[in-house]
Amino acid sequence: MDRVLFVGLGGAGQRHLRIFRSLLPDIDFYAFRRNKKTPLLNSDFTVNTSTTIEDKYGVNLVDSLESCWNLKPDFVVISTPTKFHSSLSIDASNHGVNVFVEKPGCVTFREAQDMQETFIRNDTSLFVSFQRRFHPLVNVFKNGLFDIGNIINIQVNVGSYVPSWHSYENHLDLYAFRKELGGGVVRTECHEIDLIVSMFGTPNDVYGSTSKQSSFDIDVEDTANFTFEYDSFLVTFNTSFVQNRQERIIKINGQDGWIEYDLLEQRVTKNGKDHYNKITNDDLFLLQSQFYLNKFSKSDNSYINSLISNAKIIDKIADIN
Repeated sequence: MDRVLFVGLGGAGQRHLRIFRSLLPDIDFYAFRRNKKTPLLNSDFTVNTSTTIEDKYGVNLVDSLESCWNLKPDFVVISTPTKFHSSLSIDASNHGVNVFVEKPGCVTFREAQDMQETFIRNDTSLFVSFQRRFHPLVNVFKNGLFDIGNIINIQVNVGSYVPSWHSYENHLDLYAFRKELGGGVVRTECHEIDLIVSMFGTPNDVYGSTSKQSSFDIDVEDTANFTFEYDSFLVTFNTSFVQNRQERIIKINGQDGWIEYDLLEQRVTKNGKDHYNKITNDDLFLLQSQFYLNKFSKSDNSYINSLISNAKIIDKIADIN
């Protein structure tokens, strides 16, 4: 491996940069930034004024995308607003570059189909960053399903508050709150959708409602209530990124017991017994990046397949109303 390219160095991009630099201390890093409004951030997303991104991580800035592809990087990390995920990924693939892209990877199902066709045609690899897949408790949660009998129902509650995300920028400027940048709660808060689909496959049907419940001057849905229908059970989602209470909980009720995964408390509770495994957000990204560098195969199409499944579902939810 000789060089890695980063496109986008906002909060998510800098986290990927920090983690990959810790794993690849001797590799040349390059970056392209459309705008440079995000300052150097610490791991807790507070601003670091003591130095620059370039100096801290040894990054060489590139002045155009064409110059980026001419570098022939081993892979590119794309951490731009969602709107640009698909076009940048396809451009990279067409230049023979493997892609590591932030979730959700695209805005529409049509984009996902175009990406699938492009990556297969060019024999390049696609990896979509869903770091919550790599928490050690995910396997504890999945293994617990064997002890609760037939699944009766699944309840998913996701709640966050966008204004508290980034102290260094106005929340109304965030991509999550802007339709033209691929925002909206369904596409932004899609980790649990990804986890459910990775565990149970694509649902037979999806239905529900989306709405704008807050007083913020935004043009996207900030609340969504929807249901996945499987052969023998339903999964109900209540999702909002404008509620003050923070929560990320998946509860599965079975005929012989129940199991709950609290992603924020990092706790799996099975029939009343708690299992904890506390790790930091950087730890999650580290586990994911180690997997990508050491175990992910260029011939592995599973992330392309999950991109297709997730995009089809998200498209349907976002277009419900």
